[in-house]
Amino acid sequence: MTDQLQGISRERLARLDAVLHRYVDAGKLPGVQTAVSRRGEVVHRDCYGFTDVEAGRKVEPDTLYRIYSMTKPITGMAAMILMDEGKLSLDQPLHTILPKFKQMLVQKTYDGGIGPADLEPAVRPITIRHLLTHTAGLGYSIVQQGPISQLMVDREVVPGQVTKLDLPQFLRGKSADSLEIFADRAAEIPLVHQPGTRWSYSIGLDLMGRVIEVVSGQKFDEFLQERIFDPLGMTQSTYEQPLPA
Repeated sequence: MTDQLQGISRERLARLDAVLHRYVDAGKLPGVQTAVSRRGEVVHRDCYGFTDVEAGRKVEPDTLYRIYSMTKPITGMAAMILMDEGKLSLDQPLHTILPKFKQMLVQKTYDGGIGPADLEPAVRPITIRHLLTHTAGLGYSIVQQGPISQLMVDREVVPGQVTKLDLPQFLRGKSADSLEIFADRAAEIPLVHQPGTRWSYSIGLDLMGRVIEVVSGQKFDEFLQERIFDPLGMTQSTYEQPLPA
C-alpha cells in the first residue's frame, strides 16, 4: 500500500490519533473516537479508551454520543428546507411567527442591569437571519455574567439539561417543559445587544426550533425525524435513545 490512503496521508492520521490518545492517557478524557470519510466512504476510524472506565467498557465503532451544539447545523438544515418550500425567509421578522418578540427591550450596557432605567427599545426587529447567525442580541445563561443570567435560569430559559442526575457541577438550571414555553419566556427577557449589530453566542438556534414548529405545524423532533433523519438513514440520531428491551 502507498503512503496515501485514497488521497489522505496515513502519517497525518497517525498524528491525529496520537494527540487524542494522549488526552485519554492523561485522564483528560475517558475515551475518544475519530472517523474520517472521503466521498461518503469512511477511510479511517480509531477507537481508544472507555465509555465506562470503572466497568472497563471500551469505546466501539457504534458507541453513541451526545452531539450538543452540533444540533445547530441540523436546525439550520431544517430551516433551509422550509425556506426552499417558500414557508420561511431569511429576513422575515421573528414576530411574524412568534408575536411576543415584536417589542423587545435591550440592555444599554452589555451584561449590565435589567431595571427600567437600564433598558431601551430595540431599534429593529429580530429576523430569522439573526437567529441563525447569533446576531439577534439574545443572551445565554452560560455566557452572560450579570443579572440577566440568573433571570434566564429563574425563568427556565436554559437551552439544554446536561443530566437529570443530582450532580451540582453540571447543573445549569432547569429547562422549560416545551419549546413553546421556552420561546414565550425568552420574549420577556431583555436582549444583550441591539439586533443585527453584534455576534454573540446565544439561544438563537434553540429559538429556531420553536419557529420550525410553528411554520411546519409539527413538533420539532418529529420534523427532524421525518424530513432529515429518516431520509438520510440516520437511524441512531434521536433526542432520547430508546432503552434496551
